[in-house]
Amino acid sequence: MKKIKIISLFFVLSIVLSGCINISQKDLTDIGGFFRSSDLGESWEKKNILYTIGDSTAVFNRSNINKIILDYNDEQAIYLASNNDGILYSYNQGEGWFNSLYGKGRVNDLVIDPNNKCLIYAALHNTIYKTNDCSRHWSAIYFETGENEFITSLNINYNNSNIIYAGTSAGDLLKSNNAGISWNVIKRFENSINKILIQNIAGQDIIYIATQSAGIYKSNNNDSVWTNLMDLEVIMTETEDTEPIIFKEVRDSKVALDIELDKSVGDGLIYANKIGIFRLLDGLKWQQLKLLTAPNEEKVYDIIVNKDNGSEIIYITSSALYHSLDNGFNWQVKSLPSSQKPGELKFSPDGKYIYLGVYKIK
Repeated sequence: MKKIKIISLFFVLSIVLSGCINISQKDLTDIGGFFRSSDLGESWEKKNILYTIGDSTAVFNRSNINKIILDYNDEQAIYLASNNDGILYSYNQGEGWFNSLYGKGRVNDLVIDPNNKCLIYAALHNTIYKTNDCSRHWSAIYFETGENEFITSLNINYNNSNIIYAGTSAGDLLKSNNAGISWNVIKRFENSINKILIQNIAGQDIIYIATQSAGIYKSNNNDSVWTNLMDLEVIMTETEDTEPIIFKEVRDSKVALDIELDKSVGDGLIYANKIGIFRLLDGLKWQQLKLLTAPNEEKVYDIIVNKDNGSEIIYITSSALYHSLDNGFNWQVKSLPSSQKPGELKFSPDGKYIYLGVYKIK
């Protein structure tokens, strides 16, 4: 694999140095695509150059980025799931990009085998695709037959990479035990599955299923027993009640805007809904964070926690980036690099950058 990557990058660099790629310079506020910041959002660089042969403009400024997927075994690798341009991937932290699965519909999710970076699964509309040669060739391995149903999310068991999970818009949780050869439904949540998250703790995988409006489910019993994390108590900052409150009884608490793993702790999540942002504390209870934005004032598009410093949190709305170094007690407000709709936000695995995907609004 290293040999393949080195050859590819050598070929690409020769194209760049020969002057075959023209970079179009446009006002940052008028583009979509991908941005990178090395100073926690104080300034941004657009990183939308596609490696191509010829002297045509090679950028993806008009791409709608749905998700940013990272390979934690390769700090340089980034994958973008787009709405209209297939999968975009970079092996040099966004300096240049390749394109794959173009023209087959919206890419909803993607997951990389932890033991083989050339083995990748992708969810496009109602079909799951698989490649074992680093995105050169893809084959369809599963498709949803239900009318208007599609694959919403994917993830992989890090202790046994033959086990693949897929969620659907109908709320079905699919599982394959043989790397996608065959599938079965192991749970019907009856509400669209937004994300499948897996936290590996001491060799054990904890699986979280985030639905669109029916709560967040958790299993650490090999996906056979599920509990709804909305049945836990929540510590609210917007109320003076001293009596324990069950999270699901709080109005609009189950309407998910975003949810991410909190890798700074063992059994942790950070969750945004219509009320605000909440952290799961050691899998036992929820705690609401204090925000600058009022409930229902601005939609939270994405939230992230620094895995090396759990007190550092970033969230984005349509108009700004909010950065806290003290678990939400104080916030800095920073401008976004584009006037278009913000998509997903990620810390790079090495902590050097934050990445942002953007929607181009028609």
